[in-house]
Amino acid sequence: MKLFTTLLIALLALNPLQSQGVAVHYDITLLPISKEKEYPADVHDFTRLMAQRTKDYKGQLFISDTISQYSTITDVPLGDDSSVDLATKFTLRNNDIYYTKTNEIIRVTEMLVTPLTVKHPPLYKWNLSNDDPIQIKGVTCYKAHSIHTDIQGKKQTVEALYAPSLNYPYGPVGYAGLPGLIVKLKKNNIVYTLDTVETLENNTSIKIPSKKILSQNEFQEIFKSAEDRMKGF
Repeated sequence: MKLFTTLLIALLALNPLQSQGVAVHYDITLLPISKEKEYPADVHDFTRLMAQRTKDYKGQLFISDTISQYSTITDVPLGDDSSVDLATKFTLRNNDIYYTKTNEIIRVTEMLVTPLTVKHPPLYKWNLSNDDPIQIKGVTCYKAHSIHTDIQGKKQTVEALYAPSLNYPYGPVGYAGLPGLIVKLKKNNIVYTLDTVETLENNTSIKIPSKKILSQNEFQEIFKSAEDRMKGF
């Protein structure tokens, strides 16, 4: 806690437009399926194993001037391909990288195995809550939620806690646009919670991939075509 407070004070002293970069680290938690849901016992057991496996995954957000980059880092050994690990990696989309600006998101995704780069505007509108503030690691946070469609056109509901005192409008897995850093985010049964914040001596160089960039419509056409092919198996 002392280390976090020291880093936080340094961060608060920063102007987001200065040349120094910021690194934000998140703990990732995968919630097991609720016991109230009627699934076979082995399904509940499997999701509990997946939840335990997420201790090996962390979220990493770099912020530099007017752009951020989010990725997942893991301690899972290379070549570890057990069914639990494969399911956890797939659920977390752990190879996807998000480059977020004010008015656009560029996502490199392996959703279809082959890496594809997709550009789209933010697909969410935030509703801010008037509930009492919540303290997380000594930081005052406020609630927000969003109901939106993702790049596949599927409905998503997310809940967030953001900190106005941390003047960075970014967060994990591409979510942004709140009046402060996203300290906690719940998307489906995945929870991202702020672990540490640190300022970097030099500005973080964030380079967007130069590969072909698809529009949201182009990606959805490719995704639908892949789904149609899978139905034949």
